Amino acid sequence: MCIRQIREADVVVAIFDGTDVDSGTAFECGYGYAMGKPIVGVRTDLRSGGEENGVNAMLSRCCHQLVHVPALNRRDEVVGSIISALSSLKGVPAN
Repeated sequence: MCIRQIREADVVVAIFDGTDVDSGTAFECGYGYAMGKPIVGVRTDLRSGGEENGVNAMLSRCCHQLVHVPALNRRDEVVGSIISALSSLKGVPAN
């Protein structure tokens, strides 16, 4: 079901919180990337979790946009940043 939903999606939005990104999320990003889907990575965790903005370099570099807004900020700011990232994808060609 997850693979079918990635195939049908226009974009993959992935939450990269935690000291290490969830293995299922990592797979979904890799699969989406291989399918040519734009990927928006979201990190709200303040903990260090990787090489680039707290994210593993392989994941951060497959993203068309990487939203990094500490969760201490208001929820509106996090949501607004995600919406802004999605809006910037209009016209982005697939990989």
